Amino acid sequence: MPRTRPIIEKKTEINFWSIAVGLIAWLGFILLASFLSFFASIDSHVSDHAVMTLRDVSKGISQLMETKIEGQWTTLAPVAKFAESEEDLLQSEPLRLIMGSMKTTSQFSTVFVANEEGIAVNNEGLELDISDRYYFKKAMQGYQNISSLLKSRVTEEEVFIFAHPIRDASGVRGALCAAIRVEDLQNLIDHSIFDGLGYVYIIAGNGDIVVRSVPDEHPIKDVNIITFLTREDTESSITAQQLTHDMITRQQGYFTFVGNGDLQNAYYEPLDVNDWYVLCGVPMKHIRAQSTELFWIALKLCLGILVALAPGVLAFWFRERNRKIDLIKRNKELKWNEERFRIVTSLSNSIIFEADFERNTIVYPNGFKSRMGYEPVTEGFPYSVVEAGHVHPDDAQAFIDLHTKIPPFTEKLVGEFRFLGKGNEYIWHRIEEVLLLDDNGKAIKSVGRALDIDDEKKAIQLLEARTQIDSGSGLYNKLAMEVYIRKFLEECRHGRHAMIVLDIDDFKKINDTKGHVYGDQVIADLAAILKNQFRATDILGRIGGDEFMIFIKDIPNELFVAAKVAKVRNLFMSQHEIGVSAGIAIFPKDGTNYLDLYKHADIAMYSVKRSGKNRYEFYSDIKEQESGGSVKDRV
Repeated sequence: MPRTRPIIEKKTEINFWSIAVGLIAWLGFILLASFLSFFASIDSHVSDHAVMTLRDVSKGISQLMETKIEGQWTTLAPVAKFAESEEDLLQSEPLRLIMGSMKTTSQFSTVFVANEEGIAVNNEGLELDISDRYYFKKAMQGYQNISSLLKSRVTEEEVFIFAHPIRDASGVRGALCAAIRVEDLQNLIDHSIFDGLGYVYIIAGNGDIVVRSVPDEHPIKDVNIITFLTREDTESSITAQQLTHDMITRQQGYFTFVGNGDLQNAYYEPLDVNDWYVLCGVPMKHIRAQSTELFWIALKLCLGILVALAPGVLAFWFRERNRKIDLIKRNKELKWNEERFRIVTSLSNSIIFEADFERNTIVYPNGFKSRMGYEPVTEGFPYSVVEAGHVHPDDAQAFIDLHTKIPPFTEKLVGEFRFLGKGNEYIWHRIEEVLLLDDNGKAIKSVGRALDIDDEKKAIQLLEARTQIDSGSGLYNKLAMEVYIRKFLEECRHGRHAMIVLDIDDFKKINDTKGHVYGDQVIADLAAILKNQFRATDILGRIGGDEFMIFIKDIPNELFVAAKVAKVRNLFMSQHEIGVSAGIAIFPKDGTNYLDLYKHADIAMYSVKRSGKNRYEFYSDIKEQESGGSVKDRV
């Protein structure tokens, strides 16, 4: 017998070694096969990825262009309204002064007014005849419109004309017109798409390229895209006839073509301005670069997993070491049983449980099912309890961390969690556990109780909610906004988020003229719009009399934020004909804490107030010195 024992142990060790090597080889094969399959599928998804990306970018640019052009009409509308009350449009000195001031407060290079005969006077008093211009004739028919690309009869510059009809009781009596230079309209386009490698065209219905973005080189050299597609040396997946048909019927679509010696991906989207289209494109090499990056990430991941498996082999060799401490554990078991008896007798009025952190088990006395309504999970603790849905999803990670990240020599665990009870409702419980430690201070077991505190917890939450909700709007008050935003920024330092400070224009005048009851209704209506337009995860609050704050988590890009603000403004204008001014600060570009984001959003909002109201501004688009000296005190 003494001779056979070492032979048996040696065979056992060899067997375990063979299992370890075989397991690693099998996992290595699976990882290699998965990697090759992943790499093979990347190219097949490149085109789909390009289509989806270009579609989203095109829609975003289209919405942003429409919003910015709508802003130009918003600038012209009050001036046209003022002109309606002027008896002689061409001789009105107040009207001419207003038109002159618009050159410094807007992007218009020239502003002029015309009577019904087409005789016009610009802001400098220069008279000209525009009766033959199509945009004037369209305005006299009662339509606001934007002209095609024209050469200014005053400056000889290439411009677009915004024409707004001027009405009186008998009909249209003239037109207020404003010219915007091509380069100024060009600046409305976002040039940063695809890390600066993308390009954008604004195309008229006849195929003429109206405006180009400003990258280093454009793949379409012609001034008309239809002409470009009909050239014999042009390789494209779409014909000129198909694109013409789609533009006539206001369709959107995707196609590829060769330009600048590389395959180009392009997406066209109708723009709600004249018969214009947005065409957004990016070279295929940019998409391929992203695929290559994914390839290397996958390769590094596979290699990392293989390296991580290596220590598992050593674990098999040291398996026998754990048997040496069995005697010590048996000696401690008696002491633990005595402690368990003492604790159980003192906690008998709650749900009692015993957890084993080495075996990952938890046991309960009889009566658990009658109280909770289901059978308990005993194996795989604490993860199995979470996976079974017995812990509220919002408390799951904290519950796992409490039982897996126990500092050495900790004697007691305490926490409050929601557990599933009868009727599939989650009930608040306070967990109190006493720990049994080994000689190194590591927790190996616990005995504890779960005490029902649901009524107490709900009463506290109701009291907190009443102190944090603004009664006039139903949104968080200023203090609650600061607490929640600070807490979020402390826990989430990654991603991009946006803070918006929004103010109702001339709210004091509204209260003075229409009364406080109407003013309160305006506040409530704006709060309702905010609740409908933003996600449940976003943080909404009223931080002053007519001032609101919105914190948007995890924004895809700034276009998303701009579209949201524009939608809120348009809905509020259609409901009350009252403007709102908004300032926007982006995390982390404009600040990494609550105070900086608030201060910069506030600066941007007051910049809007000073420059005409009823629009929005990003903090990054204004100069730092415009903040003045009062913002810090306000914040």
